[in-house]
Amino acid sequence: MRRPILLAQVPLLLFVYFLAARSPFLPSSTQLASWACRMSWMSPSYIHITTFDKTVHPIADKYKLFLYREVGWDGDHTPDGQPVLYIPGNAGSMMQVRSIASSASRQYWTGPFISNKAFIERGIKPLDFFTADFNEALSAFHGPTLLSQSNYVAQAIPHILSLYDHLPSSSRPTSVILLGHSMGGVVARQAALLLSDPSQVHVILTLSTPHRFPPVSSDHTMQQIYSSINSPVSHSLNASLISVCGGSADPTLASDACALPPSGHNDREDETRLGVFTSGMIGTWTGVDHEAMVWCHQVRSRIARLLLEFGVGPMTASQRKEVAVKWLVGEPTKANDLKTHQDQDLVKKSLPSTVIHAGERFESGLSSSQQTFLYRIPPNSTTFDLLSTYTINSIGAESSPSARIFQCVSSGKSPIGDISLRCAQLQTTRLELIPPSPTDRAAFLPGEGIDEKEGMVFFQGKLDRSSKENPGDRWILVETDGKGWGVHSFGEPDKESLHVQNDRPWKFIFGGVVIDHFQRVNSRLHRQVSLINAISHSLLVYKVSFSGSSCTLEASPLFRPLLSHHTISSHRFNHEKSFYADPSAAPVYLHSHSAGVPFSSSSSSGFVLDLWEDPSSRCVKNVYGRVNEDDERLVFVQIDVEASLGRVALRYRAAALGWSVGVVAFVMGISLQQFRSSGVFPSFVDSMSFAIRTYTVHAILAIISLASIQTTLSFVFPTSQRTFALLLGVPGLIFVPFHVVCLGVSIGLVNVMLGILKGCIWLGARGLNIWKGGREARSSEKNDASFTITRFLPIIVLLGSVVIVLPYQVAFLVLYLIHFQTTFCSCSLNSSVKTASYDVSSTESESVSRSNFHISLLFFMLWLVPLNGAVLIVWVRDFMSGWVEWGGPDRSIVGLMGCLLIVEVCARGGFLRNEARKSLLVQVLQIGFFLLSACSFLIGSQHTFRLYSLSNGLLALAAVACVFTKRAPEVS
Repeated sequence: MRRPILLAQVPLLLFVYFLAARSPFLPSSTQLASWACRMSWMSPSYIHITTFDKTVHPIADKYKLFLYREVGWDGDHTPDGQPVLYIPGNAGSMMQVRSIASSASRQYWTGPFISNKAFIERGIKPLDFFTADFNEALSAFHGPTLLSQSNYVAQAIPHILSLYDHLPSSSRPTSVILLGHSMGGVVARQAALLLSDPSQVHVILTLSTPHRFPPVSSDHTMQQIYSSINSPVSHSLNASLISVCGGSADPTLASDACALPPSGHNDREDETRLGVFTSGMIGTWTGVDHEAMVWCHQVRSRIARLLLEFGVGPMTASQRKEVAVKWLVGEPTKANDLKTHQDQDLVKKSLPSTVIHAGERFESGLSSSQQTFLYRIPPNSTTFDLLSTYTINSIGAESSPSARIFQCVSSGKSPIGDISLRCAQLQTTRLELIPPSPTDRAAFLPGEGIDEKEGMVFFQGKLDRSSKENPGDRWILVETDGKGWGVHSFGEPDKESLHVQNDRPWKFIFGGVVIDHFQRVNSRLHRQVSLINAISHSLLVYKVSFSGSSCTLEASPLFRPLLSHHTISSHRFNHEKSFYADPSAAPVYLHSHSAGVPFSSSSSSGFVLDLWEDPSSRCVKNVYGRVNEDDERLVFVQIDVEASLGRVALRYRAAALGWSVGVVAFVMGISLQQFRSSGVFPSFVDSMSFAIRTYTVHAILAIISLASIQTTLSFVFPTSQRTFALLLGVPGLIFVPFHVVCLGVSIGLVNVMLGILKGCIWLGARGLNIWKGGREARSSEKNDASFTITRFLPIIVLLGSVVIVLPYQVAFLVLYLIHFQTTFCSCSLNSSVKTASYDVSSTESESVSRSNFHISLLFFMLWLVPLNGAVLIVWVRDFMSGWVEWGGPDRSIVGLMGCLLIVEVCARGGFLRNEARKSLLVQVLQIGFFLLSACSFLIGSQHTFRLYSLSNGLLALAAVACVFTKRAPEVS
């Protein structure tokens, strides 16, 4: 009878074993996106803004506002620059502002109270960092707390601007920059919507903020806030929204929630938003942990500089985005940055030039003098690629010398010595700053990361073939201003880029895809492969392996091979790119967060791989000693199933709870079905065993069918968010097995928790019997579910506390403990739990039914505890801090009434008697539990909080069914 129960635990046991025993073989954060940061240092001081108190706004008595000053660098305590308001996140401290604020001060001031002339000349003011003190409130678990913080920020913004009234009207700032970490970013976005004057906020910059969905779907208020910040009204604000995310190195947050969601209108022309993952952010190029986001030196220095750059006069939203792209991504965004071809003649006289032949490099050891390098353009070449340490068109590492690139035509003579060249600036088709990949040390130093001042610039230009001159007279001229190096190659786009269009996505799982485009071709600097139609999703991890013969290099390379990965997405405002040094040394694991996010209609059409290699370090001989132009190197790409399951486990922690509620509700429906047949309420264990034995195959087929229907609807209505909000939120045939795995894990989890609860009840019942000294339990007479006047007083006190000060979620936990006591008292009426639970043929059928009914309700309510436990933690913490909120959405007796009624009925000895088997109420209750089970599977993953309201209604119905059941008259 119990064998199905044991078999049901197999999926969970395998899953636990997979996570525990197989974890050493799963890709770490270093393989997905390395995490390395340098510690930051500062000399902080905080000045309390006492003028913003409860006389200004009542909520100002709960929170506080401070002004940050860097000791020894900033001026006096009077703000006179650009105001920035830092908003901490869940359990975050207001002192977290110190890292970014200190970096901004030390960049603006070259010394104590000595401003940087470069900023002064551009009209940039220093930054005044204000910080909100929320006393480390747990805002991620409680929507009303999040809304309270948003109201405070909305009131603080006008007050901050009023602190600048001492300045001339022309010098006063008219808006504030909001800087939020984690849930503080959500507070910032909601506060911007609450402002009477939206123009008072012109930039919202968030760090590791879950924009798409909350970390915990705890209550209706939280859901309303997220609906508000992702509504068309929010997207219509003129404030620029910039999101910086840590990626796979952030285990605290489901990183796909950090990617900015599509606005639903004019996504291709959206110029107000930008999402950047630190794995692709210049100067960082690694993943960053959730807490490290505010102190990581590489991140804070770049964020501080960006905030300073926003002070260059009035800018439009699109101009602010261009500034953010330049300082965070390192790519030009407009055509005037990608210098177009112009006919401008340049005459070079007595200019020493060095001719660089194919496959050669140039290295300039002079730190100040200008040098010129010439490249002869081969016939049929259409592109020129250059990888160097120089700044080109304002894109480059900090303090690196500049270089200029021209396409020239000579008179046909050898361009050596005095020569006259007609040149024009080469048209740029691609320009970006990529991380350094040195050969003498690790690319990303363990623990410290790279030096944010380092980097390589990849330039790709389009050659002008309209000239009628001899192709042999065409040259590329590179002017450099200082010390550095560069490697180049000429090519044709068809040979440099390869588009692999795979019409069978399942091939990436079964067998993988082999790419031979990355064969080592001499004198080729850059190669690109676009895997069209490859499924790019935040739940999938691809494994890339390089294989091939080794070779002897003609010269030591200037840099190690560098591989980059980014998705092909229709939403250009999310910039996610990952870099991997020396990819042939070990397998590389590719993972995306911004493409194919669960519960979102965002889509992608594959991903792109870029590989850079030093063409000047040619492969001379293979292992057989023969010269081999092309090394037989292949690239193997496939979906790593184990690593993908690991991502599923991290992503669907809330879904495990919602689906487990569905399993328990379904078993409760089975129990009611058996009760209506036999008149004796069965044990939950027996009902569970019967359900597994009878309905497992049906459940699997139903889940597969629902997932398939969802997939079909996603193709028919690709922009409908409702389609993507069901089940696990991942339409697609490739994700159907994930639903079956989640179902198996939920069933196993229910069985494990059932065993734990039964053990606790058994210990409680035995302890109660021992305490009674073996005497028979009293209360055998208490089988009447009616109420007495002596029970009204505690009920009134509890309901009054809920109405005034106590959240109904906390009261629910109190009621659960009361019902726990009732249950093991009920079990102690029998000699053992086993008799009370399993021996349904006993003459004491009413005692058996009572015990089974109480245990089943206790187990059902156990799965409602996590839905309310987060509010308990928040309330206890606020209460211990002296904060007592009167009223509010949590002070509602409606949310408690069902639990209160059923607990009181059970405490009075009530249960479903044999006479209720034919009752219409019991039939409706059975249908209700089946409907709750269906809702749990359909919406429980994203809207978990709604399950409590449905469950509360069913508990109220169960209480009514128990109360209005009449005992049959005894036959004498």
